[in-house]
Amino acid sequence: MNAAALLSRLPGFTKTTGGWQARCPAHDDKAPSLGSSEGKDGRILLKCHAGCPAEDICRALRRERKGRQ
Repeated sequence: MNAAALLSRLPGFTKTTGGWQARCPAHDDKAPSLGSSEGKDGRILLKCHAGCPAEDICRALRRERKGRQ
C-alpha cells in the first residue's frame, strides 16, 4: 500500500506541512488525531496522537477494506 491508497481509505484527510492528518480508524475519533507521512524509503509512517498503536490502526484499515468488497 502506498500513501495515496491509504489516504483514500481515511475519511476527511487533510494535507499538512509534513504529510497528512485524518481521523484515526482504530478509535472513535471526533477530531483528526492520526498523522501520516511517507518515509524516505517509501514506508508509510503513522502516529495516532491519542495513543493507538500502529498495529491497531492497520488492523482497523484491513477491516474497513474487507467491508467495502
